[in-house]
Amino acid sequence: MDLFQVLEKDHRSILSALDRLSETTDRALRTRVELLTKLKETLELHASFEEKILYPTLASYKEAKPSANKSRQEHKRIQKQLHRLTKIPRNEPEWETEFKMLKAQIESHVKAEERSIFKLAQTLLSPEQLEDLTTRIEEDRKERGESGLRRKPPQT
Repeated sequence: MDLFQVLEKDHRSILSALDRLSETTDRALRTRVELLTKLKETLELHASFEEKILYPTLASYKEAKPSANKSRQEHKRIQKQLHRLTKIPRNEPEWETEFKMLKAQIESHVKAEERSIFKLAQTLLSPEQLEDLTTRIEEDRKERGESGLRRKPPQT
């Protein structure tokens, strides 16, 4: 897979988790906790790569710097909203309101990123740079383990 396929796969996974969370009721507390944990881990992995590698690479180009900075700010807003959501009991009506806000923020960010950031990267970055970024994300994922969520403990 190339860089954009990996990131788009992350997006599909994140959007799927949001959809599954949308379908839960306040009586499905365990399911909400599990799905929210998975969503948080996937978001953190995805955002970490973008913020440490992709956005700085793009920001080195004058015409892409504003978009890269905007995407970083969107990540911060999403993280704050996710943090607020995790502090609310999953069976409170406020939880659903905060979740809907988070879902809207993420959906908007994904759409903008795929339409703008990815297009900028494809236009500005050389094939060699794109290949390097693809290698870096693959190495990062391997280091964290097959799930891509956390490192595997050493085998004994």
